[in-house]
Amino acid sequence: MPTDDVIDLAELRQELIRPGGLWQKVDLVPETGSTNVDLAMRARQGESPGTVLITDYQSAGRGRQGRTWTAPPGSGIAMSILVRPDGIDPSRWTWLSLLAGLAVSDGVRRAADLPAMLKWPNDVLITDRKVCGILSERVDTSEGPACVVGIGINISLAEDELPVPSATSLAIVSRQHLRGSIRAAGPLDGGDASPAAFSRS
Repeated sequence: MPTDDVIDLAELRQELIRPGGLWQKVDLVPETGSTNVDLAMRARQGESPGTVLITDYQSAGRGRQGRTWTAPPGSGIAMSILVRPDGIDPSRWTWLSLLAGLAVSDGVRRAADLPAMLKWPNDVLITDRKVCGILSERVDTSEGPACVVGIGINISLAEDELPVPSATSLAIVSRQHLRGSIRAAGPLDGGDASPAAFSRS
């Protein structure tokens, strides 16, 4: 599925970019090797902090300790953000991954109503399975050090597409929660657990 069918770039820019705000530029590419690698290169070439780079297909995504991270095209969202925290020594930037994880957890809970939670230091879990990974990397530029924070979220992967058994996707968890809701609603609705039961007045 093409990226622009999933992500409305114009709407995203309208929502995120504000004068004096944290995000000043949002770019979308149909595919790339790694958004972290691409954005780090752009940072060395003079890209300003506040840039966000998004794709729904990475052919060479990376995790902590050199682990690879891959998913079928159109089944997830990978994004990298370029930041340069003012007045904070780079040795203390380790908390950037934690902040990103908290933001993703909160966003998933609000947008999908799923019980996402942060697992220290850089994973987001739902029902003890990983739905999102985060990788922060320092980049030295002519303007001083900056940080690229990469975020990868499994959106529509099926069980047989998951890279490891401990992973999951929003689609898988959503179906599991729907089935649980239907089972729980059965006794409250006279044993009728059909989806139509939820639309009754």
